Amino acid sequence: MNSFINKTIIDTPRVLEEAVIMDELVKIRCEQVHRRFVCLHQDQQVFTTCPECRDRVVVMAKLFLKTCPDDWYSGTGVYILNSLINTTEDSRASTDGMDIAAMISFRWKLGQLADRILKTLELSVPSNTTCILWSKLEWQKERQMRLDESVFDRSWDCIWRQCIDGKLLPQPSVEQGPEFIQFQQYLVAAIRESALDHKDNEELVKKILRLTEEAKALDPELRRGTLG
Repeated sequence: MNSFINKTIIDTPRVLEEAVIMDELVKIRCEQVHRRFVCLHQDQQVFTTCPECRDRVVVMAKLFLKTCPDDWYSGTGVYILNSLINTTEDSRASTDGMDIAAMISFRWKLGQLADRILKTLELSVPSNTTCILWSKLEWQKERQMRLDESVFDRSWDCIWRQCIDGKLLPQPSVEQGPEFIQFQQYLVAAIRESALDHKDNEELVKKILRLTEEAKALDPELRRGTLG
């Protein structure tokens, strides 16, 4: 058993019920060349995808609205939420260059990558929930009640800085939308759950950085932002 584990994980992490459906939808690639869906004027509504993709993307959008519970009410999450809802209701929305299918696929794959990293390194799963369904706020409350300590302490800050310095977070292209911060938050939370000392935390971050780079090398969709 990996020395990083400080408790036995028995329960299967909570997953999206329609995960298999989403997996299949993400695999599909449109044969059409998509232009960027850029709004030239304020509040202009543009097509969010091509006609051939629409039915598939509507299903993807409806499923994705069931994920990332902390995302929809602040920051760029509000913009993404509105774009997803508009996509399900109409063929036009204000997306500022974001391709709905590309955004969902990018975030879905990053969530799966985070889950694989935890499994590979045998780390505790925060809130026993997969990355794409995880709530940082609920995890914070649960940890506070369980351990009676602050989550966002010096240790969190140190691990977070190491991830920033190591450029852990894959950068999306314009079509893929804003950064998916939850990927990094989830991995840092997993390290915090392991209750390691500073040296072991550094070693874990290095392993996570390596696994992320290996995944990016194998999947162009995860490195599209860096390729421009």
